[in-house]
Formats: sequence, C-alpha cells, structure tokens
Amino acid sequence: MPSTVSPYPDRRSWRSRFLRRVTKPEATLAEWWSGCVAVMWGMWLMNPWADPFATAPVYRSMAALAPSWTWGLIVSMIGVSQLRSLWTGGYEWQRGAFFAACVAWLFVGLCMLASSPSNTGAPVYVSLSLLQAAIYWRLKVDLIRSIQSGSTPPLSGL
Repeated sequence: MPSTVSPYPDRRSWRSRFLRRVTKPEATLAEWWSGCVAVMWGMWLMNPWADPFATAPVYRSMAALAPSWTWGLIVSMIGVSQLRSLWTGGYEWQRGAFFAACVAWLFVGLCMLASSPSNTGAPVYVSLSLLQAAIYWRLKVDLIRSIQSGSTPPLSGL
C-alpha cells in the first residue's frame, strides 16, 4: 500500500484548516482588494487639495521622512504593480509586488505607532501587512507544490 504524505498532518486541527484555506491556488478577492486599497490610499495622499500630513498628527513620523505625495506615489505604484500582476498572471512579479506591499504597510503601521501609540490606524496597517504576507506565503507554497508535481506554477488572475 503506497504511503501518501499530506502536507497537513492532522486534518482536524485548526492549523491544518487554516493552512488549507490560506494556500488556495486561485487569486482571491483579498488580492484584488489589497491592490485597490493601495492605489486609492496612495492617490489620496497625492491629491492637491488636501494634505493629510499637515492635518493629522499621526502622520508626523512619515512627514519627517518624505512629503505626502512621495508616500502616495510609492504606495500607488505598489498597488498598480499588484493589480498588474493579478491581471497578467505574472507569477514572479506577483510575489514581488505582494512582498513590497507587506513591507510598505508594515512600515506605515510602525510609523503611525511611533507618532501616536494610541491611534487606531497602526493595527489596521499592520493587519494589511499581515494580509500581504499571507498572500506572499500562499504564492510561495503554490510555487513549491508546482515544482514538486512537475507542473508549471499556477497563474492567478482572470
């Protein structure tokens, strides 16, 4: 009787159920949503009629590093990269875009935490970073599985 080793040791454990849900091979709504959020947030920081860095003290540490339009441009470019990678299905591009988003949102969250430890934005941006990390990890697992099975990496997107 051949032995099949499951990557999930116990199908009933919470860890196994979590891993099975996070490592689905198809693109999820969360991937599309996170790219749209990055583009919208970045565009808002770049708008000429409002300067969020001047009106909200929670952005103090970010304003010390660069003006709001620079932050907006960086985050918008990351969001466009995420959406482009999902649209075209570029596997390596997709992993790079979601890794960059993970680092960017973590940095934004930590900057907000440094400016004002009592603000509610820091946990939101850190959770966005964790979402990007989970997507990146799922993409990495998909690549490993495709190499082990001898097939091509799965394409996400439409």
